[in-house]
Amino acid sequence: MKKINMWMCCIAAVVLISGCSSKAESEMKKACKASVGDRTFCNCLYDRMEKHYGEDALNKMADGAMPPAGYESKMEIFMNQCLMEQL
Repeated sequence: MKKINMWMCCIAAVVLISGCSSKAESEMKKACKASVGDRTFCNCLYDRMEKHYGEDALNKMADGAMPPAGYESKMEIFMNQCLMEQL
């Protein structure tokens, strides 16, 4: 019985931990870290994108929806802001 309870706790912990970030957040940070490699920069960039566009819009884009007009220019602005914060 104790083994079953331990496994149930482990499974619940994994579900809770994996559910903490959205699909968009996971994908964007993974791609950012693969290309840039800096966790602080990637976190900064995602946080700014989420604040501007909202989690729902970012998740829709992660699912294949077209980004809104001006997305690339906003991304560039946010990237520059995050770079400046690290200096």
